[in-house]
Amino acid sequence: MDTPCINAIPIRSGAYLRYEGLVRKRIANAIANANAIITVIQSRFTGLGSLL
Repeated sequence: MDTPCINAIPIRSGAYLRYEGLVRKRIANAIANANAIITVIQSRFTGLGSLL
């Protein structure tokens, strides 16, 4: 795996696209979880929710 021409590999290879897709899914899940937590906080503290 220690090839000197590692930079010659196209960045948009299939393995990279799969990895990028996993990372984007993970980020999207984290954002969705944060939004869900914020929604719960806003519903419990409506006065505080108006500040958020």
